[in-house]
Amino acid sequence: RVWAHFVAGEEQMGYHGVLHGGVHAALLDECMGWAACVHRGVLCVAGELNIRYSRPGPLHTPLVVRGWVTDDRGRFLECQGEIAEEAGTVFSRGGGKFFALSRERSLEMIERIGTNTEVPWPLDLKQLFPE
Repeated sequence: RVWAHFVAGEEQMGYHGVLHGGVHAALLDECMGWAACVHRGVLCVAGELNIRYSRPGPLHTPLVVRGWVTDDRGRFLECQGEIAEEAGTVFSRGGGKFFALSRERSLEMIERIGTNTEVPWPLDLKQLFPE
């Protein structure tokens, strides 16, 4: 499982006072995708995403985004995730299939992203993928 804390502001608003559905999708994609990466030990990419919106997501409210692997099928991993208030109210749930990149391709991508001085964090990702 992986999780992140998130507080949406007006920049992420869809309709007045409501978190944009595309932001829900992006948050779930990232959290489920990172769950797959940590599980497999290489970078993974989404092949399929399904999002179910159950209630409008609020702005200016602490949210928790969770992702976890439900099945490792070799060629791909199935994941699920949710966005909820810390008290438990769920605003959206997602599911997806994520394809694992090779270790070599993962390291190449980390190096390529890491050469951007505005995004220094990817070089630290090598620690997630032991030899």
